[in-house]
Amino acid sequence: MSVVDKNDVDKTVCICKEKLNISTIIVGFPGIGLIGSISAKYIVRQLNMEVKGFIRSPLIPPLAVFLDGILAYPYRIYVSQEHDLAVLIGESPAPVQAYYYLANAVLDWGKQIGAKEIICLDGFQDPFTPSKEVYLVAEPDLKTKIDKINLPKPQTGYIGGLSGAILNETILREIDGYALLCGTTEPNFPDPDGAANIIETLNKLKNLTIDIASLRADGDKIKKTMQEFAEKTRQVSDESMYDSTDKSSLYT
Repeated sequence: MSVVDKNDVDKTVCICKEKLNISTIIVGFPGIGLIGSISAKYIVRQLNMEVKGFIRSPLIPPLAVFLDGILAYPYRIYVSQEHDLAVLIGESPAPVQAYYYLANAVLDWGKQIGAKEIICLDGFQDPFTPSKEVYLVAEPDLKTKIDKINLPKPQTGYIGGLSGAILNETILREIDGYALLCGTTEPNFPDPDGAANIIETLNKLKNLTIDIASLRADGDKIKKTMQEFAEKTRQVSDESMYDSTDKSSLYT
């Protein structure tokens, strides 16, 4: 494993265009079934959220992204003041060595904007036909609060990747950390239905009214588009730093 340069760590920061005051941060990074990525992007579109900042780091693979012919920074921060939400989106997988530093950059920024909670959206591999139930995982201090939310909670397991690193750090900080997880039988293929289920749950959790009808209706199209994009980003990422077969989330 390569040694992380301290200069790279010092340059791993969240940069915003303006001063913000946001209570809830939602994270949707590449993971199992791309459920987190699909969910986050759909939320951004439906709530007409604007790019207000970026996560910049030399530890992120050098990948210039363009969407509909327009350049977009690979790790973006979207904001809706109306809904008191910030959504973090990452287009490319980050190397394992970067997780800790990226997580701390996100949580340092969360403290600056007065965030009270961070919710990671992700999938996990279910070897059997998944019930498509959404599971809630939260840090120990929130047990009383989460017991009031009628969602199933897996007994044991792990959440890996950048979401896992972020949730680990919330245990050590004042910000509340949650994860909403949905199972999928095909972890290497996009799962729009799983993303729709997570957004449906998020609606209840945060009193939102995000319409998921088009997400379910356009599932096949979204699946094809996301799969093609994921393959392209993997081609330009360093394969030694990312294993596409890695199970970033697991529960039992």
